Amino acid sequence: MSSRRTKTSISRPALRSRPRDFVIPVAFAGAWFWVKMELAAYHMPPPLEQQAQAIVTLPSGSSTLQLEIAQSDRDRATGLMYRRSLPRNAGMLFPLLHPYIPKIWMKHVNFPLDIIFIKQGRIESIVHNAPPCQGLTYCPTYSPPVAVDTVLELLGGRAKELNLVMGSKVVLPVKLGMVVTDQSP
Repeated sequence: MSSRRTKTSISRPALRSRPRDFVIPVAFAGAWFWVKMELAAYHMPPPLEQQAQAIVTLPSGSSTLQLEIAQSDRDRATGLMYRRSLPRNAGMLFPLLHPYIPKIWMKHVNFPLDIIFIKQGRIESIVHNAPPCQGLTYCPTYSPPVAVDTVLELLGGRAKELNLVMGSKVVLPVKLGMVVTDQSP
């Protein structure tokens, strides 16, 4: 007897593609396009009614900061993510809906930030020069030791330049801005 194989006994991979082989890449491409369009919206400057002037009073004079107020959930979730830069005299103010211990991370932020945690008009904690996250595996979070009602983010190094310290009194008049009135605890 011969040990020949017949053509029917040889298994070959299917050469024809199945319809689902096209559905997944097309769905992925559509989702990617939607995500890119959503991210493009984050690069747009906020409307003027969401921006506020902030005056920081220092012993040697005063500096003016242009702060954006994160009013919506989307603004609070996005913060300063996806921005290529932040002007030296700019920042973002996060009035929280109720006092709690927020966890701030630097994912998709492209520059170091000073994160200032404020409770009832007093600076409770400052994270100086929080670095942007490197890589996709781990991104640390930054939190104050106590519940706060406001978070202020400035370009890294600005808190020291402006002599902002723990215990400084901060006045937030009707969501129009911020005035540091005293650098003493």
